[in-house]
Amino acid sequence: MFRKLAITRFVSQLSGLKSALLCAIVVVAASSTSIVNAQQLKQVKDSPTKTSTGFAVLELFTSQGCSSCPSADENLAEITKQAALKGEKIVTLSFHVDYWNYLGWRDPYSTADATKRQRLYAGVHGSKQVYTPQLVVNGTTELLGSSRDKSKAAIQTAIKKRPRSNIQLTTTTEGNKVAVEWKIEGLQSDDLVNLALVQNQVEDRVETGENSGRTLKHVNVVRDFHVVNPATSKNSLSLTIPNGLKADDLHVVAYLQSPMDASIHAVAIDDIASTN
Repeated sequence: MFRKLAITRFVSQLSGLKSALLCAIVVVAASSTSIVNAQQLKQVKDSPTKTSTGFAVLELFTSQGCSSCPSADENLAEITKQAALKGEKIVTLSFHVDYWNYLGWRDPYSTADATKRQRLYAGVHGSKQVYTPQLVVNGTTELLGSSRDKSKAAIQTAIKKRPRSNIQLTTTTEGNKVAVEWKIEGLQSDDLVNLALVQNQVEDRVETGENSGRTLKHVNVVRDFHVVNPATSKNSLSLTIPNGLKADDLHVVAYLQSPMDASIHAVAIDDIASTN
């Protein structure tokens, strides 16, 4: 079953240009979800790439208010688990959009920034629509997030490509502040650095809305996100740990992206080390 909703939105190029467009939000069929444990998530960071020098960054645009999304959340968790087992350099991120909050359940992880990022991709990809669940692989390939076969194919294509750049990431924590520093090899003049503060896993019981009565689980939920221009900014940033969380609940992901075609050229992931 498909449901469409017309809304007015602004599509922005990653370089900051904006133009008004009309977009439709399309929702597709739903299924169940699962989760991997913290040790498996840690393996994704620690495991070397055995089969390829390449990598895959997976950005899932999802929502607890969307009945179509749990199957995609389950798919992302399984991809994360299998990547750890196989030693593949696959980094998964869950961006929770806010445009389904009006349906009766406010997603506690939803942000306007996540919605904005999805619309940026729509603009770069030449699309007049955003939808959930949408999966974007290495910035250039988009597909239905619950499609396991298409996800596997896109990942295999991505990790076969040799990256043109390299990014090194270090983090330290003092109190609720995370100091992030990075170094880049192979930086192009227009590249941007994306920094994500990521919660390893979450679980919530949904009381109202399309997923009422369900317990939903998510991996690698983006809790804070920044885009830095290396040409005009220093190679460091301070992030704030959300209330109620500790350093062990989180990690930081940095990835290098071109604003022209949204292609991703390097990625790094680091656990948050406390100085206390």
